[in-house]
Amino acid sequence: MSASLPRLAALLVLAAASCVPAASAARDPAAGPLPPYGAAEAALLDDRLGAEVFGALVDTSEPTGRRAALADGIVRARVTTLTADNSGGSESYSLELAPVGDALKGPSVNERLVLSIRVTNPSFAALKASADELVGKSVIVLYKHFNESGQASLRWHIEADNERVLRAIEQARLLGAFGR
Repeated sequence: MSASLPRLAALLVLAAASCVPAASAARDPAAGPLPPYGAAEAALLDDRLGAEVFGALVDTSEPTGRRAALADGIVRARVTTLTADNSGGSESYSLELAPVGDALKGPSVNERLVLSIRVTNPSFAALKASADELVGKSVIVLYKHFNESGQASLRWHIEADNERVLRAIEQARLLGAFGR
């Protein structure tokens, strides 16, 4: 992908800000057409935080390797702030992430990422219950660009930064799933 780092970071912020399919944004035409965002893709890059981020145990069938293979990019980030927002008549959280180090896949991202997690997001209740423990935690952000109803969108999933997740990402890389 040939998107500049600031543009990529802006795309992440725009896509995540609404937590709905939509961030319309220009994309480099040389990168080719965007794939559709269907049910299989939605099951993997679902705009959610994985259960392990909140300390829950996950069985070994968790599809981290498939998420890694599907993703355009994978970056490690640290949760820097989590702010509740009750304005506008709807509860939400603003989750700010600071990328750390080189990307595990795709281009490195150097700008902070801000995700708005609305009350309708399935991760909302766990986020609310664990708000105090998340700041300072290291996570892995997986993301990909899609075509949704003719509009460019960016979808993501956040995993815990742990050995199981890193092993699944490395296994996907070794199996040649990256770059397909």
